[in-house]
Amino acid sequence: MAPIPSFPEFRRLAIDDRPAIEALTAPFPPSSDFGFASLWAWDTDESCAVSRLHGNLVVRFKDFTTDAHFYSFVGDRAVVETARALLAHARQEGVAARLQLVPEAVVAADDRLSRLLSVTEDRDNFDYVYSAAEWVRLDERRFHGHRRKIARCRKRSALECRPLALGDPSDQAAMLDLHQQWMEQKPSRPGEERRHELTALGRVFALADDDRLGACGLHADGRLVAFSIWERLPHAATALVHFQKTDRSWFGLSSRQMHETSRCLSADGCLQINLEQDLGLPGLRDYKLSLQPCAFLRKYIIGECPEHGNQLALRQTMIARGERGGCGHAHRA
Repeated sequence: MAPIPSFPEFRRLAIDDRPAIEALTAPFPPSSDFGFASLWAWDTDESCAVSRLHGNLVVRFKDFTTDAHFYSFVGDRAVVETARALLAHARQEGVAARLQLVPEAVVAADDRLSRLLSVTEDRDNFDYVYSAAEWVRLDERRFHGHRRKIARCRKRSALECRPLALGDPSDQAAMLDLHQQWMEQKPSRPGEERRHELTALGRVFALADDDRLGACGLHADGRLVAFSIWERLPHAATALVHFQKTDRSWFGLSSRQMHETSRCLSADGCLQINLEQDLGLPGLRDYKLSLQPCAFLRKYIIGECPEHGNQLALRQTMIARGERGGCGHAHRA
């Protein structure tokens, strides 16, 4: 494995980069964007590139809605200097001088950042975090609707939940078939990107030997009707769910899927489940909010030319939000 180069040099993401990337990201809350399997899976055109700057991990991402590249980083060392260097690098490359998907740990590392640069919350890319134990028990009043849906789902059929092997060709084919069925059942919305999703799913299969990855599926009469694929992250016993698909003709199946996935993960020692962001899609936001998140992992956009009043308001908001949330590492929703 070649080492991650020092900025301004970059190299393309490689399949054996997990140890080097986790060495840089493990100390911080598990943002979905910097999980290795996520980086690998969504690098569908193999343009993702990595670098190191002041001990921070720098990543060049691609925005699939615009096909433009952008930069982000995670770390807590010399964050002002790192941000300024990356903004200058972006200008030099002719791409937008703004850093996206920046985790809250970066912004919290140095209060000068929000004074010297433009720092704004990126609500569309907040990660949704759920308590695995709450979804196993479903005993709180706020889960009443999901209990009702699960009960109706069980009346239709006695579903079997069992592990799926990401390296097994028959399991792969079943997941790809269900994914295709899901796309046919659910017309895409404006701004929703699907061109790369099947490719990303196939790239996850290439990581089948990685013991941090797992999957389970719900079967009706031997046919796969729902599946989840996750990655165990080295922080706070968190599982990051990369793919969840269901046969949408089953009422309540998504609630049953979340319940069964939580049972699998909880039995494996996971406390929290990260279901990634909603991308600003109204239907996806409503759905993820309905699942009763216990916390969000906040992300930010960093740019130049700060407006003092806006930065002061941001700083005051962050100070007022100092109490930790009930899931452990993230602020309560």
